[in-house]
Amino acid sequence: DSLLVNGTVYDETNPSGVEVIPKGAANGCDSIIRVDLQFSDFTFEVEGNPPPCFGEETGSIIVTSVSGGQAPYTLLLDGQAVGTFSQPPFVLSNLPAGTYTLELEDAGGLRIERSLELPAPPANTVQLDSLIQLRLGESTTLSPTLNFTPTQFLWEPPDFLDCTDCPAPLVQQPGRTLTYTLTVFDANGCPWSARVTVEVSRKVAVFVPNVFSPDDDGINDRLSLFAGPEITRVRRFLVFSRWGELVFRAENFPPNDPTIGWDGTFLGQDMDPAVFVWFAEVELADGTTERLEGDVVLLRN
Repeated sequence: DSLLVNGTVYDETNPSGVEVIPKGAANGCDSIIRVDLQFSDFTFEVEGNPPPCFGEETGSIIVTSVSGGQAPYTLLLDGQAVGTFSQPPFVLSNLPAGTYTLELEDAGGLRIERSLELPAPPANTVQLDSLIQLRLGESTTLSPTLNFTPTQFLWEPPDFLDCTDCPAPLVQQPGRTLTYTLTVFDANGCPWSARVTVEVSRKVAVFVPNVFSPDDDGINDRLSLFAGPEITRVRRFLVFSRWGELVFRAENFPPNDPTIGWDGTFLGQDMDPAVFVWFAEVELADGTTERLEGDVVLLRN
């Protein structure tokens, strides 16, 4: 430290002296300035612990040692007194990341200053699609996007998931709409999370031809039931004539099999062209059942 007076530098090697400033007084007389500097070895050391997780106020500053000066000491943080102590260590807790100005004042009013930075940890990100739409009976994989390597994965709730601690679980034929929360932990143990809603549509998609021609040409020869993934089994499939006579019955077969269905015969005889009525009871992927009906025209060449 040094002091400049009338062009003369005063420091530890030149601590005292007299300076005359001609006509420096208000009345026109010379001004005499006596300089007598005293130097103290008043110093302090600090240690900073930045917050481990982004956005948290969990950092700390520790005054680890004080040399010189007179106890007790008052610590000021960015100009505000935050505490008084006689012996270190002195700890300031619950601090966010940032650069701080620290001042230590002793009992005699001597004050020294230093700055300290608590660096911010990285701002990690976890991203998931906000919405995934499925039909009942469909499955999907949840695939997050991350900008870091996690140490742990946690998916909640566990419903319909093939794993809860893996990076990309399979949602296996969910029976209802659910919102999943992924929480991942970084190397500092900090949690990061994201959410995704898997929306399940229960709309039943069934196709039964309204015309078929059982003429053994390999095209549309049987009246069969076709469906989406929401239907896992056809419990009953019935066909009636216009007079209500049961002409075909099939039970417990998978949909979408063109070899299973009515071939247009009854008791071994070809039925004449006409309009017939069909009824079906189908089992959905969640175990519930639906009843469906319609009509079909039998054609012959």
